[in-house]
Amino acid sequence: MTKKILLRQETTADFDEVFELNRAAFGQDNEAKLVVALRGNPDVFVPELSEPV
Repeated sequence: MTKKILLRQETTADFDEVFELNRAAFGQDNEAKLVVALRGNPDVFVPELSEPV
């Protein structure tokens, strides 16, 4: 069976869910907090790099 996965850049509406996903995946808040910190620093997080080619 073939499954399709849709990849897209996250939006601000996704932030809470992404936080919870990271917390569930890693079993702690550290990685989720890192993602939040990276989002807030335009020098280290470039959203355009996560866009499909």
